[in-house]
Amino acid sequence: MPIRNKLLAAIFSLSMIGVGTEIAVADSTSNKQVRFIEDYAAQYSQRLEIDMGDKLDVFGFLFSQLPVKVTVLPTEGYYYFQFYHDGAHFAGNMRLDIKDRDKGMLHFAYYSVVSEYSQEFLSEYKPLNSEDGVEVKRVDALNYSISFGDKTVEFALNDLRDQKPKTNQLAANEVLIGPMWDESGIPLFLVHNPVDKYFLYVLNENGFVPEVYVPHSYAGDIVIGSRTAFAYYNDQVHDRKILIGVKSSNVENNNYYDGPFDQLPDNFIEGDSLKNALELVYPDLKGQIDRYGNFNDFEGRFVIDAYHIYETSDEMIVHQDCKDQGLVSGSLFHCLAFSGFERPYDDLVLTEPSDTESNEELPAEAKDHSGSAEEAAKENLKSE
Repeated sequence: MPIRNKLLAAIFSLSMIGVGTEIAVADSTSNKQVRFIEDYAAQYSQRLEIDMGDKLDVFGFLFSQLPVKVTVLPTEGYYYFQFYHDGAHFAGNMRLDIKDRDKGMLHFAYYSVVSEYSQEFLSEYKPLNSEDGVEVKRVDALNYSISFGDKTVEFALNDLRDQKPKTNQLAANEVLIGPMWDESGIPLFLVHNPVDKYFLYVLNENGFVPEVYVPHSYAGDIVIGSRTAFAYYNDQVHDRKILIGVKSSNVENNNYYDGPFDQLPDNFIEGDSLKNALELVYPDLKGQIDRYGNFNDFEGRFVIDAYHIYETSDEMIVHQDCKDQGLVSGSLFHCLAFSGFERPYDDLVLTEPSDTESNEELPAEAKDHSGSAEEAAKENLKSE
């Protein structure tokens, strides 16, 4: 069963470099439109007056660098940061989790950045509240004030309430669960079809999307983002791009291009719409989760990874096959959603609505996306 730890999920992503959302942390060049080698050299060489082993000391330093108002763009409430200290690169986040932010809780984590050629040597996490001198107060549904010492900062959560798919962008029987903003800088819609029983991540192109799309070498309906390596099926019938692939190296490094599974539209989920949708697509979840997909009996959240985790772009041909077989409408989109798990789809009908049976077993290839860095920080929940 694909599970992610909600206390630490996605904290091991890098901050928003390249999409204009990084916070200034002891970096006077952060407002520059172009950075030069001197700017980077200054960052690498800085030595801060902090004790990296003292979580509250690190938090105090980072909090002191914040402006009086910030916008939390990712829709699960993670406010990312990064900085250099003593020759090392660090990143992390402050998180307002919908399940306990109204109880005065702020989740705080930082870690040494891991890449394909380096190893993690530090990872720290601490939930902060009034006992730590951190006061979290709800202003309204999407605004919170956080005070520490003699400083107060307003945290404005990303207000996407006006973001809806265009009329023709939802196929028959599809419904919107909610709008999302991923830490990659990519805006998406989480879509559900209760008849054909699937989820889709649909690109939100209502405004500017910071991406350049490169056509697949031989799959005519597939494009790949040059910055994020997100792969999309170009659904020309509904004038939309459906996320179908995320690069495995990004998942393994747990960076900010590791897929939108950890930025669900928490603030915009109406009632039990997500819970009901999850239980319909994955019947084994019935009675096990709350309205956000958190498990009732242990710390973790079900992963909606309705896309392929690919090593090479050649693997995307399985999605092109969905169309080339002649699948249409709900059957086509069900195929696109589950091809990431290499589920058989030769028994899907070609008419709409399809009579595709519900998924009686969870996908065998479903993975725990919490990542090796998280395992080093805290015992990780494993897929059952």
